[in-house]
Amino acid sequence: MNDSGMILGRLQDQIGSILRRGTESHLSRYDYLQRRLGSTNVAIDSEYRSTFNGYYRMQRRSKDWARTGRAKAVPAEEVAKKAESLFR
Repeated sequence: MNDSGMILGRLQDQIGSILRRGTESHLSRYDYLQRRLGSTNVAIDSEYRSTFNGYYRMQRRSKDWARTGRAKAVPAEEVAKKAESLFR
């Protein structure tokens, strides 16, 4: 049996368990993400990114980061002080 056959076999063995873990909310959000993926610009669609982040439990970021795609700038001196305190 090739790799894809082995993967499918494992999925078939576990399908009941997989389906029991999914709620209607999970399935609804997954459906939303899949339907919109090809027709939305994820770089500017904050609703899509928010749903994606929640569904896949991505690291939480500030609203500023979500809007700009960047973290808030931190002065180099502050970073150096923090690094020194961690490695003492």
